[in-house]
Amino acid sequence: MSMFKNLKLCVFIFFLPIVCYAQVFSEKIDLSNIPNFKGVYKQGDIILEVSNSNGMPYSPVFLGDKDDRFFRFQSTDELHISGNNIRLKEVVFTCQKKHFDLKIIKPFNKVLKNKDNAENKNIKYSFYRLDESSLCSKLILTSVTTRDVYIKSIKIVYEYLPLTISISEAKRATLYYSDKSLVVPAGIVAWTYKIVNNSLEKSHRYNRNDIIPNGTAVVLEANKGTYEFVVTANTGVKDKDNVLKGSDQEEETKGGQIYYAFRGGINGVGFYWMNEDGHSFKNGAHKAYIAYNPPATSASAKPFFAFNTATNIHSLSISDRRGEDELIYNLAGQRVSKDYKGIIIMNGKKYLKK
Repeated sequence: MSMFKNLKLCVFIFFLPIVCYAQVFSEKIDLSNIPNFKGVYKQGDIILEVSNSNGMPYSPVFLGDKDDRFFRFQSTDELHISGNNIRLKEVVFTCQKKHFDLKIIKPFNKVLKNKDNAENKNIKYSFYRLDESSLCSKLILTSVTTRDVYIKSIKIVYEYLPLTISISEAKRATLYYSDKSLVVPAGIVAWTYKIVNNSLEKSHRYNRNDIIPNGTAVVLEANKGTYEFVVTANTGVKDKDNVLKGSDQEEETKGGQIYYAFRGGINGVGFYWMNEDGHSFKNGAHKAYIAYNPPATSASAKPFFAFNTATNIHSLSISDRRGEDELIYNLAGQRVSKDYKGIIIMNGKKYLKK
């Protein structure tokens, strides 16, 4: 028989006001089922941190059996609840009734009070509502008394803060989130891309208020400035032809034979090899790259896919000395000598050298 079978449960709730533009998300952390951890436990974008009276992380003690297990939060310890780029709106603790006295100590002081639940006499609620000036992204709690607190689960309700993206004078940037769908703000157009006949082509366009689905890497087009993307629970249209990939952390590119990074190059901003022969490289967090698997029948993959390729071919005589000290490339993006004849690329422009 479980040692907690006859113990009643108490639930107390902490409320924050809702900001109208953002959608609300929730994460329930069932402490009766999570593995033992030391100091920090993460689930989704929610982070729990447990520290002792000296501020040192420690491994919390769990009491009870598999079906009736409680996290023993010692009276001298602190429980930190926070997240990645979020604003907390409500925290619900389900606790053993005789051991439920918690209080917030940062960013303000407030004891959580109890309220009867009409549907279940064994459950009580405690809540506190904040005004707009008291919104916070992290709570620190401790026990009200010298008694330990026995917690069975914690439900966190939250909203995401807007994600801020900066666009440079190049008027382009890339974006990728594996777990977040984003609403396109005013002033920005987002594109997926496909490769057709060894050339990069636009595939699907996301306009203002369209939703970029989670796991979709895009190229953003906008004037120089800072833009805010709102995270949404809604889903958008995914493009099966999209060759852009991404990563949430800095990590090695994968999923293709040849890899291109988004950066400036000889032909303007575009996708270029980072390593010789297009070998993999470390991609930045939330950035897009191209993972390309060229068909066996295609010509050799070129070392760049540029957006700003010049279309006009300028005349350049062999006696023109401007090319002496410049880097010169052919149409395949390969470095060539100043004696090369034909169409060359120099300083982002095409020239016909005879």
